Amino acid sequence: MKNQLLAIALILYSVFGVGAFDILDIKPDVTPEVKIIDIEEPSESIAKKSKEIAALVKDQNDKIQLGIFNNEFANRINRYDLDTQKINDIYSLAGKLFFKDAMVGKYKGLAESIKSLFIEILGEENHKITKEEQEKTKENFHGVAWALLCEE
Repeated sequence: MKNQLLAIALILYSVFGVGAFDILDIKPDVTPEVKIIDIEEPSESIAKKSKEIAALVKDQNDKIQLGIFNNEFANRINRYDLDTQKINDIYSLAGKLFFKDAMVGKYKGLAESIKSLFIEILGEENHKITKEEQEKTKENFHGVAWALLCEE
């Protein structure tokens, strides 16, 4: 009897693709929540500015790429002894190399918002940046990355 039931089940499955889960209409939930990069939530003031910048970017793939880019920039900024012009040059050149022409003019206000963030942190006059300014730059650009990648 067992062999006959097993044979019938195998025939049904091979002909119709019917399985136990199909009959019971059970569909397992297999959509795990995955973060691309785990970034600590920034302070409220940084989060507010960062969300405004992130809101300018509409495409999800662009958000991911910009988030990764800004996270890497933030991670590396404390490694170098630079002046404000060189930091701006590094960000711009790295962006050109990373994105090529994909982001040029794509999001109105994005370049201006990033420039304003630099000016807010470092001022407009070229000078050697201090450790405090490096840390603020790191925190703010981690905030931008967080807003692009982690904020829902």
